[in-house]
Amino acid sequence: MYSFRDSFLKFLLHAVVATPIALWGGFLLMSADFFGLAPLLVAAIILAFPFAEMLAEPISGLGYPGGRRERPPPMYSVQEAKRAKGLYEEAMAGLEEILLKYPQEARAYIALVEIAIVDLKDPERASDIYDRGIGALTKETDRHALTQMYLGNCSRLTEHPEWLRKEQERILSTKDVQLPKPTVPEHFQSPGIQR
Repeated sequence: MYSFRDSFLKFLLHAVVATPIALWGGFLLMSADFFGLAPLLVAAIILAFPFAEMLAEPISGLGYPGGRRERPPPMYSVQEAKRAKGLYEEAMAGLEEILLKYPQEARAYIALVEIAIVDLKDPERASDIYDRGIGALTKETDRHALTQMYLGNCSRLTEHPEWLRKEQERILSTKDVQLPKPTVPEHFQSPGIQR
């Protein structure tokens, strides 16, 4: 992130070095010696780069606001394209690679669960991915999102009703997972009904 203070201190440090050189060049010029131009040119070069940085950094923030990231965010477009083409195993392999670099990425776990349930119709694999995700994710909001997406996708498995019932009981019985009670927004409530 840009700091005017840091740029200004760098400029001052260069000015401390350039000032005696510039004074020496000025003294040589006053004594009618054209060799005084060389020290003045050196002093100008010493001051030019920090001065340009001090002016350019705030202006570059207009084109690229928000500073710089330490790491670029994971790219999901390749995996989404592979999934759209029906290359489910390749898409899952790409998502697993994302998880190697970004182990706290809830979106990758959610996408893996969705592919396993919706596309591959493999509830056991989805259950393993869900358990791994719950174990790896540290943010409560990410764990909650993964649980909601997992249970929502599990409800699509109409050909495995017994497995679905057991899985819902297993997840909802754990102490870690607490799903919020659904609420009705105030603007949808009628004034006479107390909830």
